[in-house]
Amino acid sequence: MKRLRHLRVGSSHLREIIKKKDREHEGKKGPAELVGFLSLFRFATQREVFYMIIGTIAALAHGAAFPLMLLVFGNLTDIFTGRTFDLCTENFTKYYEFCPPGVELNSDNFFNEITKCNLSAANMTQNMNFLGKIREQSIWLTIMGCGTIVVGYFQVSFWSIACERQTRRLRETLLRSILSKEIAYFDTHK
Repeated sequence: MKRLRHLRVGSSHLREIIKKKDREHEGKKGPAELVGFLSLFRFATQREVFYMIIGTIAALAHGAAFPLMLLVFGNLTDIFTGRTFDLCTENFTKYYEFCPPGVELNSDNFFNEITKCNLSAANMTQNMNFLGKIREQSIWLTIMGCGTIVVGYFQVSFWSIACERQTRRLRETLLRSILSKEIAYFDTHK
């Protein structure tokens, strides 16, 4: 019985000491200690650093895809608007062979008289060229879309793998730290 009382007194005495130290630290609390950027990755191994580098390169490629797609959309817009032509600069003599005799095309009567002409042969090469250009830009868009999906997957996967491994190592370190504490620590700290 004496021994149990002694333990109780000892543990209450220990509690008082810990409370006193806590009060001393509370008065001394200043601003939180700043941590450097590279120290955030102190739990990373070389393999995880490699994963983060690959993930960052994939993220850069993923981010560069949008401006490249804008260029392709700009090319598509140019192709669609490039089919129009300026009547003031157009050479109308090349259309005479498709028009019946007596029909002379010029900038004043072009839209009225063009319906009398058979321009299907002249337009055939323009339409084929137009479709070829559209097909080429569509292929580029498809390639860039597939590439964006792939590099986006690599970006997320490599960063997730690296982060999960570092988080696991951090949690293991925290658990070891908590388990190595004295029992009295848990009596006074919540």
